[in-house]
Amino acid sequence: MSVRQAVPSDLSVIRHTLEIHALSESSVRPGDWAVDELEEAVFGANAFVEVTIAERDDAFAGLAVWFRTFSSWARTSGIWLEDLFVVEAHRRSGV
Repeated sequence: MSVRQAVPSDLSVIRHTLEIHALSESSVRPGDWAVDELEEAVFGANAFVEVTIAERDDAFAGLAVWFRTFSSWARTSGIWLEDLFVVEAHRRSGV
């Protein structure tokens, strides 16, 4: 298994995976997204979201969507894991 930062050519698989994830977790339907700001959020000039891709046997296996946080009280940084999704065929394989 390998893990890498997403690149713009991953956008279609990221979008598709997030739609599958949303449908499996809630009543959200793809048509409910009137404006798709994913590309700008992840790869734009002011990108603020990171996407980490997992691959297994040279195939897409899953992703993590996250962003950095900062605690003014503790004065430390961290991350907020927004989405973690493993493709069903790769679950229970260590991804």
